[in-house]
Amino acid sequence: MPNQRMTLEDISAKIGISRTTIYKVINKKDENVSASTRVKVNDALEQYHYVPNKSARDLALNKTYRIAVIDYISPIAPYFSRTIKAGCDNAISKFADNGLAISIYTSPFNCPEQQISDIMHAYSEGIRDFIIAAERPDLVLPIINQLKKEDCSIILLNKPIPGAEYDAFIGADDYRIGALASGVLCRMLPDNGNILVLTAGETWTNKTAMKARLDGFVNECSQNHRGITLLPIAKEASSKEHIDALLDDSYKSSTVNGIFDLSYKPEFICDYLTRNPHPETRLVCTDLFDELIPYIRNGIADTVIFQDIQRQALLACSLLFSKMCYGTGITKKDHYSKLEVIVSENLDYFI
Repeated sequence: MPNQRMTLEDISAKIGISRTTIYKVINKKDENVSASTRVKVNDALEQYHYVPNKSARDLALNKTYRIAVIDYISPIAPYFSRTIKAGCDNAISKFADNGLAISIYTSPFNCPEQQISDIMHAYSEGIRDFIIAAERPDLVLPIINQLKKEDCSIILLNKPIPGAEYDAFIGADDYRIGALASGVLCRMLPDNGNILVLTAGETWTNKTAMKARLDGFVNECSQNHRGITLLPIAKEASSKEHIDALLDDSYKSSTVNGIFDLSYKPEFICDYLTRNPHPETRLVCTDLFDELIPYIRNGIADTVIFQDIQRQALLACSLLFSKMCYGTGITKKDHYSKLEVIVSENLDYFI
């Protein structure tokens, strides 16, 4: 049967061993099966490239595998929670027939206590597998460690939590994001170009990632692009009016050849550069979302350093589902997303 998937019935007929015995060997319930029989079965499974029909097995068992996703609405990155939901929706479309169910708990910004309540509620509903994107890592740390003591599975999404016990972290290396942004931007500028960095106001939510990205950017500039000058950082960039004012001041005092955005409001910078053209300025951003797409197409935003948060959420769901359903261990502790460089020419591959 070279072009046909072998079933257990097919293999049973080939080797003269009952389907029940083969099933026991596959599922490690073969205590009463002789060693020679086990060897014969495993050799046949390998020879005929047997692949278990997992969907049929799960439907037959009529089991549900429940995951709780704990996230929040970020005021500086409102696309964050909806992108996580899109990743969870992908997981549902992939595994719903096998029994996967996902409960998403999204708390408002500045309500970190709500995340704790959401975790407790999910636990009270019998859920023991969690994906957590913490707004305040320090506040959720104790309950995460308590969940691990209760033998729950924990995947930290997008944001590490120092001191936490967990099964896996899935996210980006923020230092490398900054270093990559620096390398890309500096190569677009003249050897003696000036770079302006805009940063958001520091919060519990963003301070660790923003500091790591800024450190990576600054260190890469100083080590490998010594002719580049970093202008004074434009801090606390938030509203459109404030960003306009910061950019006005910077352009009045210096030539700005490059901008690295850590304000998480690059659409406001792009709007300014549209109204106040500076053809010599190159702009590098660190996230892709709908409002930025037109500015990438028309070349106002030159480059986006992209981490696929949707794929991160899908991977988190897949790891937990495989662990619950098939007993597949989570062996890799840290899963760092591949970083992509998006420009107008390859934008359509990412949207």
